[in-house]
Amino acid sequence: MSKEQFQGLFFLWVIVIGIELFWLYMTVTSYIYDAGFIAFVITFIASTLIIGAFGIYLVSKHVNWQQNE
Repeated sequence: MSKEQFQGLFFLWVIVIGIELFWLYMTVTSYIYDAGFIAFVITFIASTLIIGAFGIYLVSKHVNWQQNE
């Protein structure tokens, strides 16, 4: 995996987290919400953070950090 591919993967993960945080914001600011659903959204975001961070950590071990010239 190249450095550019790794950066693309990281930015994709950041976009997904941003969408999930926006989803949480829209859920909390709506006047009709269920505490169980908010707990589900927070758990979903936490799972995405943990799995994504661990996955990026594992993938970073296979990145070719050397610049090919």
